[in-house]
Amino acid sequence: MKRLGVRSGTAGRQQQTQSTRVGVKACVPGRSTSSGPSSSHRLASSKRVATSGLRTGNVGRSRMAASQAVSESSGAQQQAPAYPTVKAFVATVEDLRRLSELKGEIPDSEPNAAGLRATLEGLHEALGREGLGIIAVRGVEGLAEARQNLLPLADRLANLQQSELEQLEDAASSYSIGWSHGKETLEGGVPDTFKGSFYANPVHNKLEVTQEELESHPSYCRPNIWPAQSIPELRPAFMTLGTLIVEHGKILAKVCDNLVRKELGLASEEDLGVSSIERAIEDSFAAKARLLHYFPPPENESLPESSSGEDDKMGNWCGWHLDHGSLTGLTGAMFTDCHESQVDNPDPENCGLYVRSRKGDVVRVTYAKDCVAYQVGEVSEIMSNGVLKATPHCVVGASGEKAARVARNTFAVFMQPKWDLALRAAEDKKGVGLVETKGYTPGITFGDFTTVKLDEYY
Repeated sequence: MKRLGVRSGTAGRQQQTQSTRVGVKACVPGRSTSSGPSSSHRLASSKRVATSGLRTGNVGRSRMAASQAVSESSGAQQQAPAYPTVKAFVATVEDLRRLSELKGEIPDSEPNAAGLRATLEGLHEALGREGLGIIAVRGVEGLAEARQNLLPLADRLANLQQSELEQLEDAASSYSIGWSHGKETLEGGVPDTFKGSFYANPVHNKLEVTQEELESHPSYCRPNIWPAQSIPELRPAFMTLGTLIVEHGKILAKVCDNLVRKELGLASEEDLGVSSIERAIEDSFAAKARLLHYFPPPENESLPESSSGEDDKMGNWCGWHLDHGSLTGLTGAMFTDCHESQVDNPDPENCGLYVRSRKGDVVRVTYAKDCVAYQVGEVSEIMSNGVLKATPHCVVGASGEKAARVARNTFAVFMQPKWDLALRAAEDKKGVGLVETKGYTPGITFGDFTTVKLDEYY
C-alpha cells in the first residue's frame, strides 16, 4: 500500500519526484548503473513495517561471491539451498465457496464433509497464529489465460522508450498510479532500480469521489492511466486478472470471517460489523494492483548470500516486509528473456518468495502456476483480533550465469479497506485475542494507519 510495494497497495509513499530514470534502460542485460547507487548499496524497494524483530524493506545487499563456488572451467555453480522449501497449503475454489456458505460446524450430512473439514483445518493452520500466513487457491476459472495475457506485457512496458514511460508516470499520486521505476527512496536516499512497476486499481478504472477525497487521498482516488497507443492490450489484461484475484479473495475473506467467529467464541451468525474482513474489501475502492518486472542482474554482479546468516539482508529483489492491507493475491512468477518469451527459472533452488515463520524460521514457499497465492495483511490481523497473522516475507533474486539475461514478471493485488474505515478488533468472548500490530490504536482509520506505517520508514 504505500506507493505500493509488493507489500501494500495503499499509497502516499514518499518518493523522489524527479523524473530521472537512474541509468538503466529496461530489460537490458548488464545495464549501466553509473548514475544509480552502487550494487553494494542497492536495497529492496517499497519499505514496509517490520514487527516481531523483522527489519523493514531497507535491507542491504550482501554478496554471494564470498561463498559461492565458481569454477573458471565449468562456470558459476548453483549454491545448495540455505533454507528449506515448503509448498503452500492448497485449497480449491469449490471448497472455499462451500465453506463460505456454511455457518457453524460442518454437518455429517454435508457432501464431502471430511474434505471440507480438512480444508478448514488446513486454512486455520496456514493462516492462524502458528502458520505462515499464506495459502494457494486452485481452480480459479480463467486464471491460466489471464496470467498468460498479462505477465509478458511487463517486458513490453519495460522496453518502451523512456519518453513513453515518463508519460505513464503520475507524480500527483506519489507514483502509485501508472509506471514507477527508480522513484522509491531507499536507505541513504538512493533509488531502487532493480524493478519496474505499473500500478492501477484493478476493479475501478475511475472512482466516483469528491474533490476533497481526490485531494486528500490522491494515491487511492486518482484515475488509472494506460499506454493506450503503445500497449492497448494492457488495460483489459490487467483488469481481467486483477478482478479474478479480487473476486476470489472475497470468498477467502468470508471463510476467514467464519474462522474468526469460531476462534473468538462468537455465534456463527454474529455480525462482525467493521471487523469483517469480507466487508472491508467488498467495494474494492482502495484495491491496488502492481505489475512487476524484475530486471536481470548485470552480468558482473552477484546476488545476496542466502547462507551468510544475515537473514535480514537476504531479500535483494524485495526486502522483508509485512503487507499492511487485508489480503494480498499473487500470481505465480513468469521468467522471460526480456522479450515476452518464457524461460525456465534460472535458479530454481534459491530464487523466489521467502517467509519467516512465527518461530523466526525462514523458509522458501512455493505454489503452482495454476494457483493464486493469498497472504494475510496487518489489517486482517487487527480485525481478527490476532486470530490471523500477517505474513513477513521477502523475495530473493536469481543468481549464477544463467540469470544474467532473465527477467521475472509477476502480479500482486492488494485488497484493503477504504481509507475512511475505522479499524477495530473483533469482539473476543474466549479471552484468546491479542493484537500486537505496531501502529494500531482502536478506531484509527485505514488512511491514518497507512500514514503511521509510512512514518516507520522515513
